[in-house]
Amino acid sequence: MDAVGEIVSTCFLQIQNRIGNFTLLTNLMEIKMDGGLIFGLVDNGVLILFAYKGLDLEGKISDMIGTRVRTGLGAILGGAFGNMISDGAGALLDPTMHSMFNGIVLGTLIPILAIPMIEKMKSARAK
Repeated sequence: MDAVGEIVSTCFLQIQNRIGNFTLLTNLMEIKMDGGLIFGLVDNGVLILFAYKGLDLEGKISDMIGTRVRTGLGAILGGAFGNMISDGAGALLDPTMHSMFNGIVLGTLIPILAIPMIEKMKSARAK
């Protein structure tokens, strides 16, 4: 088991010790750490942080472009960039996915490039 797997196992053990015998944590600990668990933890954890951070971006984006942006655009951008970063980080940290890093990051970047086009279509439809 690598260093990240050791850390994850230690965290699960500490949580389990504090809350008692919890079946879900026991089952998670039995999953092989090289089977994608590390990727999933990093992927969703970072994504959630970026989505919340994206909500704070709406005001900053509005200030930068000089007009009010659509409600929720910050969360969309935060989630999209957070997903790209979290997928990339998960692929780097999970030994089973190292070889997929470039494809994963490129695959998450391409849809981000469509966001400005979608926003233009939505604003044109609203007029």
